[in-house]
Amino acid sequence: MARILIALLVGLSLGAAGAWWLAAGRTAPSSIDEPLVVRDIVEVPRMPAADAEAHRQDRYARIRTIEDTLALPGDFAQTEALYVLAGRADSAEAQALIHEANRIADPTDRNAALSILFLRLAELDPLSALTLARMPGFSKNRSLEGTIWRTWSKLDLDAALEHARGLSSPADKNLAAQTMLAAYGYLGNTETDRIEQELGVRADSNARARYLYNIADRSPAEAVGWIQSLPPMQQPEAVRWLAGYLARRDSADMLAYAGLFQNPQHRRMFEDVIKAAYAQEQPERFLASMPPGALRGARGGEYMVALRALAARDIDRALEYYDGLRSPNDRMMLGGVIAGELAARDPDRAIRWALEQDTPNANLVVNVLSQIAAVDPARALLAIEQVDNPQVRRQALGSVVMNAAHADPLAARAYVDNIADPRDREAATHALFTAWMSNDPAAALDHLLGTELKNADSLIAQAGFNLAMNDLDAAIRTLPRVDGPIAAQWRTAIAQQLVQQRGAEAARRFIEQQRGQPGYAQMQAAVVNELVDQDIYAARQMIDGMPAGSARDQSYAAVVSRHAYNNPQEAAAWLASIEDEGMRAMASQQVASAWHRTDPQAAMNWVLNQPAGPARDDAILGLSANRVDQGGMLRTDLIEKIDDPQKRRQAYIMQVWNVARTDQEQARSLLRGIDLTDEERRQIETEISRLSEMYYPGFGIVE
Repeated sequence: MARILIALLVGLSLGAAGAWWLAAGRTAPSSIDEPLVVRDIVEVPRMPAADAEAHRQDRYARIRTIEDTLALPGDFAQTEALYVLAGRADSAEAQALIHEANRIADPTDRNAALSILFLRLAELDPLSALTLARMPGFSKNRSLEGTIWRTWSKLDLDAALEHARGLSSPADKNLAAQTMLAAYGYLGNTETDRIEQELGVRADSNARARYLYNIADRSPAEAVGWIQSLPPMQQPEAVRWLAGYLARRDSADMLAYAGLFQNPQHRRMFEDVIKAAYAQEQPERFLASMPPGALRGARGGEYMVALRALAARDIDRALEYYDGLRSPNDRMMLGGVIAGELAARDPDRAIRWALEQDTPNANLVVNVLSQIAAVDPARALLAIEQVDNPQVRRQALGSVVMNAAHADPLAARAYVDNIADPRDREAATHALFTAWMSNDPAAALDHLLGTELKNADSLIAQAGFNLAMNDLDAAIRTLPRVDGPIAAQWRTAIAQQLVQQRGAEAARRFIEQQRGQPGYAQMQAAVVNELVDQDIYAARQMIDGMPAGSARDQSYAAVVSRHAYNNPQEAAAWLASIEDEGMRAMASQQVASAWHRTDPQAAMNWVLNQPAGPARDDAILGLSANRVDQGGMLRTDLIEKIDDPQKRRQAYIMQVWNVARTDQEQARSLLRGIDLTDEERRQIETEISRLSEMYYPGFGIVE
């Protein structure tokens, strides 16, 4: 009581935090990051029932502290006393009680007490309540600040809005706005409109969803109407909200509201959610209505929901249902669901069930053993010995060993080394190292290099790639231990990762150290591909240092094609660096197409000034891939400048595609003027019809 009296005297001048610290005889924290509270109210002895009843009779007048309330027997009495204690407190007393309540060790009791006390302080002194809620020891519980804003706005919306407008933190302002909106029904009235306007914060998805739920409680039909009044971009989300909310009721009755949606896509979306809920809630009834082979139909997703729900609720009933299926596809899908559930509950029974099927089902055995291996690898590995079918056993081995290797690769390897059948051992070894390398590529490689394994090259190459991604320095140190084509792949992987992780200069230095090694040019080309999107000029500089040949031309072509979208004029000038005529022609096509998108006339002038030959032919092709004028047509005289008859025909066909997007009949008219075989013409006409269905209103596209 003495603490509270002192707090009463100093509270007005010190505010929310200082009063309690002086009252408690402590030094206020020097930093907002310094912890405030040592929770030491662990267990309070309970008073006798007769004493508790006496306190109730005098309306808890002798209850003074939080510990007094916790001594009362029963949650109701404690809560009742706390409300009375908070109700007669003023601001300073409420703050002292809040700090005392924050010493409660049990998080449930602590949070319950703080919620009541902050609610009271928010009514008495909202500014002090906000200050206290943002201090260490309380600030992590954002719901406390939300309680304050909600309470304050209900008592004095003008004052709450005035203070909220001055908040500098967008997060704080958003919290204030959303809780105020919640206090006034979320949306759709004068107060919520004012809150959004004055704070410049729109209702978030939680507020919109709760407003929709309120409407749905009154009338689902009204909720559908509200959704259809929203902007189009917001409607699909709201459809899912409403369907999910209504699905908690009788699903069959709720389906009737699907017909109120004008948009067919929204109608189907609503129906899908409701039907899935029905399948989840009533799996046996749903499954009884499904015909054989239903998984291949439009309701296959709902079917799987029902199967999982049935297996989770009653595995024996699910097994009976499985035995009655005749569709191989349905049996396979349900078998996978049962395998997972049964393996989690009773591994031995799951193994017996999978092995006892009339027809050996590799999927069931693999599924069951993989599930078990994720929890108990040793058990799954031993169970494999019960699989008689060699093909099924080998398939199961791979999956189980991979799971076992993730848990304990050394133990998995010891098992694999003892497999008697050479083919089984080889398959299991590959599975072992594939999994091992994803977790610890360096350790896996150490073991792999000391293992005689057929077809190990792909595993070693993969190890190099994984090691380069996870530990570049380890990959570089290990590189001398590999040789031949595998070493070339390692060098390429290291160089690519150097670009990504440490930059172009680090990659360049590494490449220089590898000069003369096999695959040197291919390594440079791979690095160029990495550099293209980071530094186009560094990529160009690296290509300049490559030896003449196909690899350099391919790299130049890649750089030119990429640079065409940023600087087509400069990219066009770089074309001369490509020695191979065919590659230069293909790059010219990319330049023309990219250039035309930003400056059609400049692109056209550049193409017209090119000398006749493959490069100009491909450049014109690049133009013909774009829609050149309002009719979608490239000038016929330009297409006729293409020397290669095959490319000329290709350019005309591209024009047909362009026109088909807007005018099917004109496209067919153009098609009649192109020299094609009957089969080619028929295929193109079919594609024109398909395009018209995609682009024309009234041909199946929902507006």
